[in-house]
Amino acid sequence: MTRIINRTLKRRVEPSTSRYSFNADTKPDRFTKPASMRRAVLCAILLITFGALSARENRADAARPTRQSARKTASNLSNQFKTSVSIDLEGVELIQFLEKASILYQFEFFLDRRVNPQTILSGSYSLVTLATALERSLDQAGLSFCLVDDAFLYIGPSDAAAEAQLMFHLRRQEITEGQFAPQKVANRLDAKIDFKWDDYAESRDIFNALGKKANLKFAGYEKTPFDRWRGASFHDVNVTDMLIVLGLGYNVDFKYDAKSGAIKPATFNRTQKATRIYQDDQYFDVNPKKHPLCAFERDVYNGLDVVYVTGSIRNLTLVEKEYAKRRIEIQSKEALDAQSATDVDDSFNKEQPSKLTALVTGNVENATLASLFDYLEKQSHITCVLDESMKEINVTEKTLISCQFNKSDIRKVASAIAKEIDADYEIKGLVVIFRPKGYRKR
Repeated sequence: MTRIINRTLKRRVEPSTSRYSFNADTKPDRFTKPASMRRAVLCAILLITFGALSARENRADAARPTRQSARKTASNLSNQFKTSVSIDLEGVELIQFLEKASILYQFEFFLDRRVNPQTILSGSYSLVTLATALERSLDQAGLSFCLVDDAFLYIGPSDAAAEAQLMFHLRRQEITEGQFAPQKVANRLDAKIDFKWDDYAESRDIFNALGKKANLKFAGYEKTPFDRWRGASFHDVNVTDMLIVLGLGYNVDFKYDAKSGAIKPATFNRTQKATRIYQDDQYFDVNPKKHPLCAFERDVYNGLDVVYVTGSIRNLTLVEKEYAKRRIEIQSKEALDAQSATDVDDSFNKEQPSKLTALVTGNVENATLASLFDYLEKQSHITCVLDESMKEINVTEKTLISCQFNKSDIRKVASAIAKEIDADYEIKGLVVIFRPKGYRKR
């Protein structure tokens, strides 16, 4: 499909500036059956005996971690990944790394459905940034990552992260320049929201919830053969970015249907031509000779040197991949040059990964929540926190609880406790936060 590229820019050119169009007549493809869902990381089976727990029932409330102490407020995500680290990933499962690192370095993450959570990472890194350690380790496993608008970490197959970043830039520019949908809809697509879903949620339920949260109408997603998703929680995420990562692993894009006023799924067309505009700075060190199927054109706009790169989505993804790799290299070098050797963070290595996510087996009979939480934290590294709002339903750490665990991972533990205290829960890494049912909707 040939299209004329309009170079009239409506705002200052930034690395995200781009043009892109879609074929509105495409239909979703059919896909393979669900990939394997997340399984618990079996490192040890803990036999819990709670006879001695009652002795700790009078422990002061101050000894329990608060939501703030259990998980620090996330700051600029890109800065977190510039942290100088000493990290040993040899033989560590991907999901083990993510669960622990998300707590230590304060980030949310999303795994593409094509990624096996039990992928074994390898490599021992010292005096490198977290971004460099992750990039090299994932590359050896045939995976890649990108930071999504400083909101969360996306991990996908080898070229998927570059493709995701490319689509973020192309689609957002199309939306902000009024090429995608009416301004009212465009503003909602470009908004940032807090959004979450529970384990194994149906696509219909997820898009219904997303529609309510973003005040958008979705249609046709119940007919698209998505797998069920693992639970996830995101803060301050762009609606457009969320739609892209939800569909990318299924070859599903989205379009605006003017007749119904709804956002609908469409087949992701990697042969579609587009133009990605980069600032011609130190980060853009892409060799055009390596990309003969793309056209490169240097220009100046408002005193800024820019590079127009035109080609198919498939070929532009390769350019984006080279650009992203170079950007990580330069930013990592700048970050390390600004830090001293004493700034190296080796907290990931202070605790053996084999102790990270032990399974829990045992019975709890009339033990206080405080005692149960204390035991789980010390023996299985699961931190449980009662939100302040739990007081509204008269649940405190002195509340008694009886429940059973049978080789339970963190989600099963959280679910069992939540059922007994009639609450909802949210998992952030290895931290479980309990809130009254429906609290977020108030």
